[in-house]
Amino acid sequence: MSRPNRNNSKQRELLLGRLTALEQLIVQIDGSYAAASATYHDSELAARSIDNARVALEDAVKSLARGHYDRVERLLNVTWFYAKFAQDIIDAEATEHLLGRGYFIDLIEPAALVQIELFALLEQTEAMLEKLAAMIPEPWLWV
Repeated sequence: MSRPNRNNSKQRELLLGRLTALEQLIVQIDGSYAAASATYHDSELAARSIDNARVALEDAVKSLARGHYDRVERLLNVTWFYAKFAQDIIDAEATEHLLGRGYFIDLIEPAALVQIELFALLEQTEAMLEKLAAMIPEPWLWV
């Protein structure tokens, strides 16, 4: 853990500027995400990335208050990574939407899709069991 260094006001100002810029970036990306969600696709992957960026930014603010500038640098880099990743996912999905394809980039399947697939598998299993039951002779014929 780095020691607090309160004498380096120039570094603090630079970090504060980066922190402010990243906060504005997250707000802008969140707006893009809200528009994309309302218009064509709600991406859980983008939402998680935005949330992760916010958490890293909050930790950076706390570390800045403590004067742990090295930790702030690392956390701001993590914040930028998550924010950039979310923006890239949103942009890629917008491109897919504009091209008219319905293949959205979801590495994490939404719960509703999993439920639909599960019900489809259960219906297939039930149909297979009914076919197998039809192939088995009646118990009174077993003798």
